[in-house]
Amino acid sequence: MKKVLSISAAFAITSILAGTAVTNGESSKVKLTDIDAHWGKAAIENAVTKGYVDGFEDKSFRPDNQVTKAEFIKMISVAIGVKNGDAGSGSWYAPYVQSMKDAGILWGTFSTSDMNEPIKRSEMAAVSVHAVDINSKATMLEATSMGLIQGKSNGDLDEEGVTTRAESVTIVERVLSKRKGEVLPVDQSAVAAAEIASTGTNMKSMVGMEPTDALGKWFPIAQGVKVKFEKVIIIDPMKPDPNFNLIDLALKPPFVKLEDTYVIATQIRVLVDSTADTSGNFYTMQTIGLLGSKGTVRAVNKFPGLVKYDKPAEYIGWISDYYLRAHMDGKISYSIYEQQIDLGIHK
Repeated sequence: MKKVLSISAAFAITSILAGTAVTNGESSKVKLTDIDAHWGKAAIENAVTKGYVDGFEDKSFRPDNQVTKAEFIKMISVAIGVKNGDAGSGSWYAPYVQSMKDAGILWGTFSTSDMNEPIKRSEMAAVSVHAVDINSKATMLEATSMGLIQGKSNGDLDEEGVTTRAESVTIVERVLSKRKGEVLPVDQSAVAAAEIASTGTNMKSMVGMEPTDALGKWFPIAQGVKVKFEKVIIIDPMKPDPNFNLIDLALKPPFVKLEDTYVIATQIRVLVDSTADTSGNFYTMQTIGLLGSKGTVRAVNKFPGLVKYDKPAEYIGWISDYYLRAHMDGKISYSIYEQQIDLGIHK
């Protein structure tokens, strides 16, 4: 692949060894031939003009080509002005990696053993967040909340997915804007998805509730039997949402007006061990306090209606109900027998 890697004379030598390439100075003056109809045209032109990425000798940019870890690290490093040392006899990207480590932007858990492999969106997000705020935790939740990362479709984060050249320069441009203190557009669906992955719920971004310590905690309900509320997902039925795969709105009662309600889907896990009374059982709707439930969980995702204690087993599934939007200033709670479990509250 004939790509420019040169920022200085030292790196120009590396580029020549890899193949003839357009230099930064030349690239900024060349009209790229394959980006006119591409969604990333503006970001690509800005990036090439600024000199942290280049076109190819045939005047193409190849915006949909994948980007490796090394290439993305180089883009970020040059774009934010991290000073790099001499390439020496090592790989062309070694100075960029080392200088980014020295600057604290690359950290110990970032693997540098496979720098020629495509960079994952989760890795790109972490590096980008650290390039904006060195004191951050470099999480996907921070990346989406800052506006650095947006969802692929309906908020889908595709954390294991790879990144294209066009997507990479778009992210770098956002990093540069954020470092200047600009406020970026935020994909709220992506924030909600990242919030669920991080905390088990999207209640904070959706309705301003704080999850309690009860979420993800085991509660004993009988000898040898315990229950855990693993996730609470609030779904707005009036907007596209990647969590629609959990529910089927065709099952809703006719009196429910979607514009007035949220669907709250809760994932439950029940563990029955060998010490349980084998003659015991519980009916989910009664034990979990759902006698008035009007859920719409798809059958494939639904928690069993009856849990038997006749053998050690683990049960997992979803329950759901409708909540009026006007009443979302209270709590999200369930009761197990006479014990009330608050999963989300307004502080």
